Amino acid sequence: MMEKTASQKSGGAEIDPRIAFFDTHAARWEEMNPELKSTLRRFEAMKAELALNPGNHVLELGCGPGQYTAWLCEQVKPGLVTATDFSPAMIAEACKQVKLSAEFMVSDICQEAPGVHAYHTVFCYNAFPHFRDKKRALANISKSLKSKGTFVILHFCSREALNAMHSRVGGAVEQDFLPDRSEMKELLSRTGFEVLEWREEPELYFIKALRK
Repeated sequence: MMEKTASQKSGGAEIDPRIAFFDTHAARWEEMNPELKSTLRRFEAMKAELALNPGNHVLELGCGPGQYTAWLCEQVKPGLVTATDFSPAMIAEACKQVKLSAEFMVSDICQEAPGVHAYHTVFCYNAFPHFRDKKRALANISKSLKSKGTFVILHFCSREALNAMHSRVGGAVEQDFLPDRSEMKELLSRTGFEVLEWREEPELYFIKALRK
């Protein structure tokens, strides 16, 4: 099993003001978000849809302080989880808190594709709107996946509610929106993905796509 480590591969990502925003909130991030147990219950209810199979290698994008990484490790063991975030402070928190083995990496998906063609699944929970260059992020996600690998975008709220929340928060994340359906479909298609499942509900935004 992979030893819990943190490595840095952030390049010039310090130019993104979102990094300072998330660094500032890292120590209190869990207090600012829904109760962990309630989120994990929802993960469990969707487990069959999330492409998290035993033995798989998984890339978790935007892992924050790692509150969900241990759950991912449990689903794929003896497979491996690489958890990344562009916020060094978030990765530092994750390395303190996660009990199960995982690799933690400061990495910006808008700049690089960590572990090229290495992962069965890329899991992106509550992170996609924060990618400043979504087309480049998707291209790098595609490069990170094995052939026929799966990309999951997940939020436990509607697109409209999420976009409105970021508008209210303001500052560095004020314009961090989920694209509308037509734009998102075009982005996925242009970066080599085939949509397998798409659900938009009052308390769910879920896309599962296959790397062609």
